[in-house]
Amino acid sequence: MRAALLAAATLLCACDPAPSDSGATALLSVAGARFHPGPPPGDSGGPAVTAIDNPQFAVWRGQINKPFGGALGHSATAALLFLDGDRGYWIVDAGPADITAPTDPTFAVTLDFSAVVPLGQRALEVRAVDAAGRVGPARAEPLTLYQLPPPDGALVVTLAWDTEADLDLHVVTPAGVELWAHHAFESDAPAGEPPGPTVGYLDVDSNAGCLIDGRRQESVLWKQGPSRGHYLVRVDTASLCAARLASWSLTARHDGAVVGAAVGQSDESSTRASGARGSGVLALEFDVP
Repeated sequence: MRAALLAAATLLCACDPAPSDSGATALLSVAGARFHPGPPPGDSGGPAVTAIDNPQFAVWRGQINKPFGGALGHSATAALLFLDGDRGYWIVDAGPADITAPTDPTFAVTLDFSAVVPLGQRALEVRAVDAAGRVGPARAEPLTLYQLPPPDGALVVTLAWDTEADLDLHVVTPAGVELWAHHAFESDAPAGEPPGPTVGYLDVDSNAGCLIDGRRQESVLWKQGPSRGHYLVRVDTASLCAARLASWSLTARHDGAVVGAAVGQSDESSTRASGARGSGVLALEFDVP
């Protein structure tokens, strides 16, 4: 089987890419797959793609670890993935049947998107490949690429960092309420409803548990009417997630004007005693008049 897979990869590309071409500069990266520069091969009578598992059609620039998978025809040994307009395509070996496709080969990967991928509608082309290198018909999965909007509100406190670490923003209000990943709202909102405009809240817990999402940023914000008084801001390093360091920056804006800013760096020692209320380093203090 291994020899057949290698033969298939050779047939897919007359000139196998140099090992140094890892696809690092491609618009799309596929974990565990092999990169082939150039346009993908066309239909040559191979098996079909029988199902696609794509739980998210909207993808932001720079998104990492987007799940994607599917099922292939009985004779398939690999799947080919190509993002429209990219400089190459990816080949990933098929796995055994699973509960979603009990009789067909399957594949399951995670997708990383470049920070410079063009925005708008874009097709992700998927084809099945058999052991002889025959490629089947394309199945085009539509994606919408968008830019994450900047956080917006009457008061916005933003933490951003430069590596795929798990950092947590803590903001303590004048009333002593600490807003962070484990207490994301200043006051309780009804179940299933967003917080009211005067309630402070954490927008996202980025890279939580080292499940890398590509954001490397989180904000605590009030859409309207933040409480007057003194605010404290802490930066907690939950994990470096295999990174050696993480350089971070903090910015607080009230009615669009910067009322506080700070920069710092997290190392392995920063992860000690992390993960609870009051964790991290006191990085910033500011007042809302």
